[in-house]
Amino acid sequence: MSGIAASMPTRRGVSRWPMLCRTGGRGCCAFQVIVAGKKRPAHARRSGHPVVGADVGVEDLLVVASPEGAEVARVAAPNPLRRVQSRLRAARRQAARRCGPSDPKTKTRREPSKRWQRATARVGRIHAQVAAIRAQEIHQATTEPAVAHEVIGPGLNCVRGAG
Repeated sequence: MSGIAASMPTRRGVSRWPMLCRTGGRGCCAFQVIVAGKKRPAHARRSGHPVVGADVGVEDLLVVASPEGAEVARVAAPNPLRRVQSRLRAARRQAARRCGPSDPKTKTRREPSKRWQRATARVGRIHAQVAAIRAQEIHQATTEPAVAHEVIGPGLNCVRGAG
């Protein structure tokens, strides 16, 4: 990162240091831009609920509700996620049929087979794809509520009988 200034002026504001990360074999670079006097656009749709809570669901991707418990919005799970999850199930079944590092009969450690190593590496790559799809879809799904509501709080995963 040598040669990059700590803050660089841009057309809209001042950008900070870039954040570089590597997740699941993919590289990512993010910049934070500080914009002076940024306000919500005038054409943005306002909600009747200024304060809401957002919760990442199990069957649905995102559920937005008011403090009184009224559901404001529900975002269904995306189709790419369903497709990748079916590939993940198949890959996990395939990896389970390979000879791994533990022997169930003698309960000792053994050298894992090359096919087991390749299968578990494939499962890891598909897990990274699932995480990337969920992160992208959550980012896209939270943009609209962020514009429409004044305050968004994290939801609590309250499931009946799970306490």
